[in-house]
Amino acid sequence: MEGRASRPECRNMDACLRRLKQELVSMKEAGDGLHAQMNSMMGALQELKLLQVQTALENLDITGRPINRGNPPAPPSSSSGSNGHSRYECEHRSQLLLSSRRV
Repeated sequence: MEGRASRPECRNMDACLRRLKQELVSMKEAGDGLHAQMNSMMGALQELKLLQVQTALENLDITGRPINRGNPPAPPSSSSGSNGHSRYECEHRSQLLLSSRRV
């Protein structure tokens, strides 16, 4: 039975262990770099979402800033018809007449 590995085998194992340790450190550094990239991209995504919300608010005109959209439409005129009744009264009477005929 062998008690210990021979000298060349120990050196070979030590070299393999050093190489594995270097690989592990390299992978950790790469992981740290990926983590930093991910954090940066998450920050950029949050900024993009904020810009989208701001744009949506401006488009919905909820921000409270006055927006010049030209002259407002003229209010409906209350001009009287030929019989002295307003347009609203004439339309209302027409609807009443139609509904009473259905009964």
